[in-house]
Amino acid sequence: MKGTITLFGGLLLAGAPTLARAHVSVSGTAYAGQAAELTFGVGHGCEGSDTYKVKIGIPAGVTSVRPVAQGSMKSSVEKDGAGNVTAVVFSKTDVEPGDTHVYRLGVRARMPAKPFTTLVFPTWQYCRSATGVDSMAAWVGTGG
Repeated sequence: MKGTITLFGGLLLAGAPTLARAHVSVSGTAYAGQAAELTFGVGHGCEGSDTYKVKIGIPAGVTSVRPVAQGSMKSSVEKDGAGNVTAVVFSKTDVEPGDTHVYRLGVRARMPAKPFTTLVFPTWQYCRSATGVDSMAAWVGTGG
């Protein structure tokens, strides 16, 4: 499940996906056209494997994007040819031997000045098992 937020009458409300199916959720509040600090929650890894990287896609129109520092995760941004941030990536090199952590990953950005607009933040979760086997879950659909 991808993270979505909807701009209502100038107020940004975080829409949390159904928790039973969601691996990545988003929360935060801000006014349309203003800066917002969003928190992406990764509640568990992939089938017992630890999460070592999360890539959060940034929708068009979201500007002034900056990752918020997180404990063991390092952050970087990906940009398009015009210099617009298209994704924020959080990653770590030390992988736990199992799925033992919850991750809270922050992004601060200016939201578009477009009330009643739903923004979709497609998110990719990368995991690695204790034996070094990688897997990936793409939370990019629009279903709830």
